[in-house]
Amino acid sequence: MPNDRQTVSDDLRLMNRLLIRAAQALGDEGQPELACRIVAAAWAALVDARPEEAEELNRTLHRLIHLNPKERSETPMSGLAAT
Repeated sequence: MPNDRQTVSDDLRLMNRLLIRAAQALGDEGQPELACRIVAAAWAALVDARPEEAEELNRTLHRLIHLNPKERSETPMSGLAAT
């Protein structure tokens, strides 16, 4: 009789995707800083043991940072007046 249970790896992958979706929703609702903190903590937990899953979190973190106006930096040319 075959085992219908997903592997632990599949379970982790699914949980990571759900965490990413939840973090993106937080960011979209005006809570990007909280979402970044959660994603960064998850990244730290996975980076050594599951680097491929940590990389997914890293990409999410970078997207979330762009939602957070506190984290945006001006480009070197942005302060120059148009001539």
